[in-house]
Amino acid sequence: PNFWRAPTDNDRGNRMAERHAVWRQAAEHARVGGVRIRREVDETAFVQVDQTYPDAADTAGTLTYTFTPVGDIRVTFKVEPKGKGLASLPRVGLTMQIPLAYDQVTWLGRGPHESYADRKDAAFFGKYTLNARDFYFPYVEPQECGNRTDTLWVTFTDRTGKGIRVTGDPKINFGVLPYTAGELSARKHPWELNPCGNWIVTLDYG
Repeated sequence: PNFWRAPTDNDRGNRMAERHAVWRQAAEHARVGGVRIRREVDETAFVQVDQTYPDAADTAGTLTYTFTPVGDIRVTFKVEPKGKGLASLPRVGLTMQIPLAYDQVTWLGRGPHESYADRKDAAFFGKYTLNARDFYFPYVEPQECGNRTDTLWVTFTDRTGKGIRVTGDPKINFGVLPYTAGELSARKHPWELNPCGNWIVTLDYG
């Protein structure tokens, strides 16, 4: 799970990083309360993980993976923020890493340029394809960038078409960068950024 994003230019004026700092490492410091595994007769397997987030008061969540015999993985994440004076969530979603070879990105959603919930009217709905390296924009100070909103599905493939496909239920936001959110937050200039060696993919409810 991921609750944090690197501040953007719009955020820096209202000190988003300070107001929402409680969420910065909430997922990293999560505690597992229990794991349940169930297998159906058709070989579908369910793995449910119950988690609490001590950094965020009494917040708790459930992460469920459903593995099907044909190789599909359905991921469901539910979280309930709870605690007096708890700041709103900057992000609700999942983060994963994929190989650098999966650099061909095609999606059905808003594009072709980046868009966010509060600025997406100029990003029109359609089918788009970009190289993953084109999702990063070198702002003067490194920050969150490259998000795409209202996405029905997105694929990350290599030059032969091998890769993965992610489908929303019904829609997601997504982004792909060579840098982690922590790296973007820690650096002051683009030339100081260190790629992590994989693509960092964010898949967000919002």
